[in-house]
Amino acid sequence: MKAEERHHLKDNELVQWLIGLPQWARENSRTILIVGGLLILAVAAYGWYYYERDLAPTRTRIDFSERVNQLYNAKQQAAREGATGKDLSFLLSQAADRLGQFAAGTDDRHIAALAYIKQGEAIRASLHSKPQQLATEQIAPQIELARQSYNKALALASGDPTLMALAKYGLGLCSEELGQYDQAGQLYLQIAQDPNLNGTVGQAAARYRLATFQDYTSKVVFRRLASSPSDANKPSAPADANTVPTIIPPAQATVDANAGGQ
Repeated sequence: MKAEERHHLKDNELVQWLIGLPQWARENSRTILIVGGLLILAVAAYGWYYYERDLAPTRTRIDFSERVNQLYNAKQQAAREGATGKDLSFLLSQAADRLGQFAAGTDDRHIAALAYIKQGEAIRASLHSKPQQLATEQIAPQIELARQSYNKALALASGDPTLMALAKYGLGLCSEELGQYDQAGQLYLQIAQDPNLNGTVGQAAARYRLATFQDYTSKVVFRRLASSPSDANKPSAPADANTVPTIIPPAQATVDANAGGQ
């Protein structure tokens, strides 16, 4: 009997609470709204945190891939049109600007470093794609911009040997662009001998560059083909010691030599 009375009392308390609930809600409406708003904000912040953690890195990589594809497309278009005398180097400059903006705006240090490396590559490619030959004073300002990109990459690439090797290799290429072959060789040698960079693409490229370095820095001298037996016995004219050597890659030298014999 006592158990039934207790159950009856609890039922009465519940009924009384339900009856008084609307009145309580009206009296505490402001508190309810504040607490409800805080709960909604907490749920939204929780969801946004996991969204950013899981999807933002993917979105960043997609954005970076699109900019790199734009660079490669610009290279192909500039090379194709450059063969006809059109100067589309501005496409590569635009690609370099987009990569620099991306690198400055992302929080991912290693992706930013790679973007700066690609920016340096784009700046150098913009010089190579020009149909006319540029003087050193025209090249130097652009190469300085490329160096700045590689140095930014080097500052962000700590802890990643692959990126560090690529950034240092890019600095070596910049030195070559200005004819600073001793400085370039020292950079390649440092990369090649650094055990922390073992197995990286940049180290392999630097070692190959060192192995073929003389092909890029040596003077190529062509002997005039004899047009008659008497010409073959004539001594060749001595090279002018004051002449600045022209650097001709081996492949181009072969083509020119064959052309001279025709």
